Amino acid sequence: MEFTLEELLPLLQKRVRKYTGNDSTSVPYETAREILSSILYCIAEYDRHLQNTGHALASADAPDAELCFRQGLALEKEKLKNAKILLARLQKHRLPIPLAAYQDTLMKGIPEFFPFYDVDYKASLDGGTIDYPLLVPQAPELSGIDLIYDYLKHLQAEDTFLGCFPLRAVRTLLRNYAADYQELLINICGLVFPDALSCVLLNLPVHDLALTPEDVNHLQTLVITHEPDALNLLFQDSLQALLKALRLSDPLARSYLSEALPALLKDMQCYARENRLRILLPVTASYTPAVFAGGFKDGDKMDDRNLRALIEELKTCRYLKDKLQIISTQVGSLRDLKELLKECFWEEEYLSVFALLSDAEKEYLRRDILQRQDDSSSLDPWELALLKSEIPPATQS
Repeated sequence: MEFTLEELLPLLQKRVRKYTGNDSTSVPYETAREILSSILYCIAEYDRHLQNTGHALASADAPDAELCFRQGLALEKEKLKNAKILLARLQKHRLPIPLAAYQDTLMKGIPEFFPFYDVDYKASLDGGTIDYPLLVPQAPELSGIDLIYDYLKHLQAEDTFLGCFPLRAVRTLLRNYAADYQELLINICGLVFPDALSCVLLNLPVHDLALTPEDVNHLQTLVITHEPDALNLLFQDSLQALLKALRLSDPLARSYLSEALPALLKDMQCYARENRLRILLPVTASYTPAVFAGGFKDGDKMDDRNLRALIEELKTCRYLKDKLQIISTQVGSLRDLKELLKECFWEEEYLSVFALLSDAEKEYLRRDILQRQDDSSSLDPWELALLKSEIPPATQS
């Protein structure tokens, strides 16, 4: 549906007069250009609407420019209203994951768009700040409310998918990817989707999102040894199996993941050929304390920044099982554990943390506590709880 400039000029004059409050049909060039751009923006929306509903018209059969504009403007205003509703819903149910780009985009960046957006006269202009990338990049020609609403719908699809997994599993996967993931410009689905699909390909529990180095090696062999057509079919079947395992029935989320699959397949083929699949698939961190004849040897301590980030993450956990999952997979030093026990756990939770420790680790902590107790140092509540929990074998009578 196209109109000549001669067909658009009368409508432009009407819009300019309304813009000036019927005072004039003369405005600065830049303002006139923005108003004309808004007219074309709304006409294009009406044209897309007709095509999507199976009522596409040839230019010769199209109504006049003003009617097409007003129909499109009504559609854009409805889209603007729906976008505000969707944003409020996403904010209310946003993932409790301390990824700055995700949280800031939802709570600050996109809300900045609406107060300054003028759908009547500056419909094609962008605004707000979108730092959080999507799994599937948006079409580059999108602008204005079309861009914002499209982004929010795709983000809703991603959050629906991520909601199928335990929060602790998603957080652990992110931390396995990078200890300082909170400040990175990464997409959460960009890690969860490949990991979950890989679990299906390897017949592993999907909800755990836990791949070992050996699992990634097996997957690399699988990808390399399959012919492209066979691998494509395998990935398609695995996606359907994943959707079934997750009981994911939401049409938008299902369609969105199907759209993301070809790019994922291409990436996995590329990384597998270069023996770099672990870049795409973070492996599960594990910690086994080293015990020698002379006693216990502690693991590597986190740097202060990462430790503080972990403390903040633990403080946001509502359930003890989530805290324990983080401790068991992310903490490799008893020196770090002391800080976490002091700042992140309630008295009734101490015994559950102690149950994660080996005898050598508990003995190491007891000796340290008793040494400081002899020095008349005050003890923290968790230290008193550990001393009361068991009598060390060496002191039994």
